[in-house]
Amino acid sequence: MMGKISNLQEVIAKLKGFLPQYLAEHDIDTSKNFRCLNPKHEDKNPSMSLRANPENAFCFSCSCTLDIFQAAHWLEDKPVEGVGFIEQNVKYLADKYGVELSLEEMSEEELYRVRTYKAYSDASLLISNINFGSYKLLDKEIERRGWTKEHVAKMGIGTVNYKDFRESLKTMGYEASFLDEVDLGRPDIFSEDNMVFTIHDEWGRAVGFAARNLAYSDEKDADGKPKNGAKYKNQRTTGLRCNIYQKGKRLYNIHHAIKSTPPLYIFEGYPDVVTAMQAGLNNCAAIGGTAFTSQHLELLRSLNQRELIIALDSDKGGITKTADLLDKTFSECRDFKVWVVNLPTDMDPDDLIREKGVEEFIKLKRWSAFEWRLNRYPEDTNPEEICKTMISVIAGEESKISQDKMCGELCKFTGIDKKTIKSELERLLNAKDRRKLQEKESIIDKHFNEIKQNPDDAKALLYECAQEIEQVEEKYNENALSIDGFVEFVNQQRDKEEELDGSFAGFNLSESGFGSLAAVLNGNWREDVFMCLGGSANAGKSSALLQIAWEIASNRLSDPKHGIVPNNATVIYHTIDDSAEQLLPRLVVQAYGGLDLTINQVRNPNYYSKHEGKELVALNRKAGYEHLMQIISEGRLIMKDNNDGASFAFGENLIRYYKNKYPDRNIVYILDNLHKSPDYASMEPRMRFKTLSNHMKGVATKYHCCVMASVEYTKLPPGIIPNNNNIAETRALIYDTNFIGHMYNDLHEKGADAVCIHEYNGEKLPRVRIGVGKNKITEFKDRLFFDFFPAQGVFRAVPTIVAEDEMRKRKSELKSNGNSSRGYYSDNDNATENDSAVGG
Repeated sequence: MMGKISNLQEVIAKLKGFLPQYLAEHDIDTSKNFRCLNPKHEDKNPSMSLRANPENAFCFSCSCTLDIFQAAHWLEDKPVEGVGFIEQNVKYLADKYGVELSLEEMSEEELYRVRTYKAYSDASLLISNINFGSYKLLDKEIERRGWTKEHVAKMGIGTVNYKDFRESLKTMGYEASFLDEVDLGRPDIFSEDNMVFTIHDEWGRAVGFAARNLAYSDEKDADGKPKNGAKYKNQRTTGLRCNIYQKGKRLYNIHHAIKSTPPLYIFEGYPDVVTAMQAGLNNCAAIGGTAFTSQHLELLRSLNQRELIIALDSDKGGITKTADLLDKTFSECRDFKVWVVNLPTDMDPDDLIREKGVEEFIKLKRWSAFEWRLNRYPEDTNPEEICKTMISVIAGEESKISQDKMCGELCKFTGIDKKTIKSELERLLNAKDRRKLQEKESIIDKHFNEIKQNPDDAKALLYECAQEIEQVEEKYNENALSIDGFVEFVNQQRDKEEELDGSFAGFNLSESGFGSLAAVLNGNWREDVFMCLGGSANAGKSSALLQIAWEIASNRLSDPKHGIVPNNATVIYHTIDDSAEQLLPRLVVQAYGGLDLTINQVRNPNYYSKHEGKELVALNRKAGYEHLMQIISEGRLIMKDNNDGASFAFGENLIRYYKNKYPDRNIVYILDNLHKSPDYASMEPRMRFKTLSNHMKGVATKYHCCVMASVEYTKLPPGIIPNNNNIAETRALIYDTNFIGHMYNDLHEKGADAVCIHEYNGEKLPRVRIGVGKNKITEFKDRLFFDFFPAQGVFRAVPTIVAEDEMRKRKSELKSNGNSSRGYYSDNDNATENDSAVGG
């Protein structure tokens, strides 16, 4: 077992550069287009290329992007998820290309967690080994269902003799007390009387087991209980110290299903999945012996599985579960598309596929949630009762066009006027906000009339008006003042903490971009956080915020514990400085991801269509647009400019809207530029920005979101490195923010005497430092360095130790040439962010 790799991100970044060499070793000529490696793409005309970016190959036909790790997955079956990604992919490539790994000892908790996963993996191998347990009973069940032993073994299914099973695990080094602690000492599950199923998490790791009682019958004893025991026996936990099972969020076979094209079939039982998989239907998962929970929803969102076909059993219990799913679980989930299939009476998918074939199952009519629920009502049902239930189903539909169509169908079915139905729908969607607004308007009207009659009492009356409005807010904030509300809050926080599994708690950013910033903010900066970024002239703060927005919206990076982890976020980029038309080319370049596409090549396609290399420019631009459209269509990135609204008040409305639209996503709001916001314009400047700062912090807390903004400085003398005291107009930001970063580069003011630069294609370009002026998220108070490419509006990370060493060398060269390299970097190598004197 490996230790923890402390320099994992550095190793990953280095290994990506070996992609051309790796492909060449597999006889792939990267000097020209080659056949796409995506196994799902039958690439008849070679359409994958490395010319745009040597670290990432891109297919111009299917838009597939791959790095060296994905290439190793497709060419050598190396894992790209979970622990296997680290141990079998990263380590394999690091050994192959001589990239040094720095290993650290694991903590006791980490070792216990790794050991638990290993024990479950070993247990699964024993269970699925057809030569280990006696298949006397299981063979009959396998034959009855038409399965093959090879298929069930591949899916982690089998049987064991409990005594042999336990002794084998002990021989592998697991103590009896440890096996009991992690719930592997269960003779009621691990028995030759059972067919045992391995439950995997989304990364393919064994995390639990369920048993089908092979002796089960419908006969009941005198107490009405099954004579031969329950039909299924499920684990409840994997122990107090390390509960990797987490039953309420597991979907059987989800690790295989997500590799297939949507939609995802949701079955009720494990055998349904096994039969479907053997028949070639891979995009299916099962709830198993539990209800469908909010954790299941969150899991599906994190895996971007939003097109679902519900195919539960057609018995009374299955129909009831389906109705509950549609009426309760999915009625408020507007980001899911849900269909239902009706199976013949008293059949499940397993029965139907075995009897009629998977093709007949796939041909079953898919009913929308609305159609299915509506057509289950008997003819004599009260129309008002039908409307009461069905309008809540309509409310779960995101499309206004679909809502209108459903209202029309409900009108035909019940005979109730369509306008009445739509009116009730509107009331349901907005009732609470409408009542609150009406009460506020009534209070304002009352006090406005009183002020007109008694202007001398205006101040007191306005205060009274504000107090009454605040009482309305408290009234509609349920449980705000009661002890019950606090009890509920504590319970929710406790439940959240008990579900923590060591997954990354911040936002993943690009390793080559702002990943180093994310790494030093490795606390939870997804919610209740207000961050500001200032920049000296030409330091590129707008470009930096735009790149951060893109990286949060689009990135999926490897977590050492959980494999590829997406940022479950929607980013709202609100610019006051620029128009959306000006920023779009910058976003296209960000989406393209390479340095061989410039902003001007996107902005002026007609001009570049007349020059040499126009074909490659067009391909690059197309790739950028396609990637950008993918992220936008998923609702991951929203852009608004001052034509939409220039105030932060408008920004708060955006946050509220998208928080309601995507309730389970992290909302990130980025404002460029805070100092140009017109909010509170009637106030004196310092009070105005203090009020605005308080407002922004309050919004971050109220909506549990991350708010970022760029800020302006007062006029700075040459050579001054900006700090908190240089933020224009107000010191309120120093108190309200959780993080303040200051961007600085000396190339603009020093030219040839600049110390912090980098070269690209023979041109000297800015190397930007981000110094931390305040950080309440983590303990990091140092500085980070990034190479800036103005033509692309792109930043690339530079290790701090490398940047500082190159600055020392650069300064020494300038001194030896008689230049006074005063400014950015002083003889004091430990200059801090609070140093504001010339020379740092």
